[in-house]
Amino acid sequence: IHPRFPIKGFIQGECVFPRSCVRELRSAERWKAECRRCVLTSELLSPAKRTHSRIQAARIKIAKDAKRKSSIRNARENGHSIGTHPPRRKGARSVEEVARAMSSHSGNDGSNKGDEEEEEEEGDVALYGEWQTEPWDPPGAKDGKVPRNERGNVDLHGAALPPPGCVHVNLPRIARVARDMGVDYAVALVGFEFQRGGKTLPKFEGVVVCEEFEGRLREAHAAEELRRAAEKVEKERKEAKTRWRVLFSAFWTRLSLRKEFGHELEQKHGETTETMEIEGEYSHDEDADDGAERVGKRARTHGIHETENDGGTKRMALGAAAEVEEM
Repeated sequence: IHPRFPIKGFIQGECVFPRSCVRELRSAERWKAECRRCVLTSELLSPAKRTHSRIQAARIKIAKDAKRKSSIRNARENGHSIGTHPPRRKGARSVEEVARAMSSHSGNDGSNKGDEEEEEEEGDVALYGEWQTEPWDPPGAKDGKVPRNERGNVDLHGAALPPPGCVHVNLPRIARVARDMGVDYAVALVGFEFQRGGKTLPKFEGVVVCEEFEGRLREAHAAEELRRAAEKVEKERKEAKTRWRVLFSAFWTRLSLRKEFGHELEQKHGETTETMEIEGEYSHDEDADDGAERVGKRARTHGIHETENDGGTKRMALGAAAEVEEM
């Protein structure tokens, strides 16, 4: 909060400031990369706030958990209570006594918290406000060389402009073209990608080159893209020719086999057809005999013992499986 005035009111003893007093804090590196501002030399040793990095915060959390578990273990071994509430007095108490006990207890807690905060390790990341910075102009290009940061690229966060005398060329595969031309270039860092699990990856788009090389670089990139498109068309044409060759080879192989072995195949096919017809007749007769036998068995099962046939004879059932004809 800066500045800490005017004060609009109080809530439980805390000052209430207008929303315009709320400012955003950044590290010195972020101020320079994202907002083109540098921290004043007189303010470097007095940051507005210090915070913990992720590694330090994780280490402090582990140490606090270990300390808390150790205190609980010691309290259990010594037979003391683990809670922080004061011992309760037997019997009824007045409202004034309860309020007095709560106020004294809260005061003790505040002192303990203050001790813990004093013992807590100081943050390793210094944060500064805009009132602690001043405008910063990055160095310009000189002798065809692009100015870089300590990581070897150019920071173009948000609406940041490239260094004086340089231009940002954001085209696909532009870095390869610049490298083939022998032009000095630097990769443009345009932001960061936040992934699951708190992982942060830098995001690069295009390159930064000197202004005098922009026209030649774009022409070379257009020629390279035309060459790539022609190579892609030629590759697809060769693949199509290969597939057609395989298809016609299969046709030619089938025609040659039919021409060479077609007569023998027709003879074998005719013999197979005749054999199937004969087997079909035999199977038809056998099916008819089986049908008649099933009808006879069904009649015997239902108690039909005597039937007359067309010849005037009479059949008589003898036993379970023997039959004779009586004239």
